[in-house]
Amino acid sequence: MTVSARSATAEDDTFLFEVFCSSRADLSLLPDEVRGPILEMQFKAKQAQYASSFPDANQSILVFEEKPVGTTLVNEDTELRLVDIAILPEFRNRGIGTAFIQQLCLSGKAITLHVAHGNPAENLYRRLGFQEIQRDDVYIEMRRPSGLVI
Repeated sequence: MTVSARSATAEDDTFLFEVFCSSRADLSLLPDEVRGPILEMQFKAKQAQYASSFPDANQSILVFEEKPVGTTLVNEDTELRLVDIAILPEFRNRGIGTAFIQQLCLSGKAITLHVAHGNPAENLYRRLGFQEIQRDDVYIEMRRPSGLVI
């Protein structure tokens, strides 16, 4: 499977928002006139928080079969931090996330991430060699040591 990632540009803002909205099923029952402004506010807050916390991170668009299918935010330092990954619903469960994370593993660096309790992606991360290193009431912090064979 070939999945590529290209750096996001200002022209990708609409797509970034679309992917963000697709990951917020918890708001789907709200009326459009309420849901739209809430999603816009949350998206802007998330983008601002990421820019503040990870100013050197690379926001990318995941591309599969020449179509944009998701987004990632990866911060690279002595290790990689997968800050965010989101894939449009119609492209989930096709191995796209797995393929992208396997590409990250090729860097040879340790990789850390956070996943919400109950998120099915936790199983994916465990299959790829991530281990829990800490948890709180909302998130599990996971790490994949450097040097693991894919």
